[in-house]
Amino acid sequence: MLSCRAAACPGSRGVVAKLFSPSGLSSRGVNSSGLGLQRFSRWQRVSDLHERRPLLCSMFWGAAKGVSACVLSQVFLEQSGSINTEKVAAFCLWSTFPAGGGTHIAYGKLFPRFMPVITRAGLPHPQQKANIVKMVCLDNFVLAPAFWLPSLYAIQSAVDGGLEVFSSPGVVIDRAWQRYSGEWFEVCSLTWIMWVPLHTVTFSIIPTHFRVAFTSIMSLFTIMGISWQQSRLGMNQTVS
Repeated sequence: MLSCRAAACPGSRGVVAKLFSPSGLSSRGVNSSGLGLQRFSRWQRVSDLHERRPLLCSMFWGAAKGVSACVLSQVFLEQSGSINTEKVAAFCLWSTFPAGGGTHIAYGKLFPRFMPVITRAGLPHPQQKANIVKMVCLDNFVLAPAFWLPSLYAIQSAVDGGLEVFSSPGVVIDRAWQRYSGEWFEVCSLTWIMWVPLHTVTFSIIPTHFRVAFTSIMSLFTIMGISWQQSRLGMNQTVS
């Protein structure tokens, strides 16, 4: 199981720690008493923080990438002339809770438990390749259309409706469903183009406690694409 401690099983974290350990750095010609050791110490602190506080780190990375990607998309891709704060708020909420907290549960808890890629001894799992394919397919073709993207539409509808979410939650959900049901294939297609190859990397070589951080960094570009697509689809609705 990937989430085990390196002291008990030299898994993905143990491999990373070994590569950046003083002896590992020295073997590659890096001065372990100087810059190399300092880099290892900083890397180890970051790694330890992600292992000790995975949910908090997941939500932080999610909020940061959601706000940054939406703002960058509006400025450079959509060139709208002004920042749509409601749209930024929607992407921030979605990236923090459903996408941030949700990916922590999926990528950091459920996937390693039921589809491991290494054994407790730190060796490649007998079903490693099959489990990587399963995780990529499950995330892209089940979770994305059934949870990740519908939750984005629900939050966008709630933010657009303001206080209506408290007085008429059914109207908010119905509005989100009506829009998503008409756009789901186009939105999912963009998601599949980007995330099928990216998640092949996520679930094969990225340590479990860094999966959400890695996907958040990659999402900076993919969410820009989704944000641009949402604006284009919204304009099409306005015209029609």
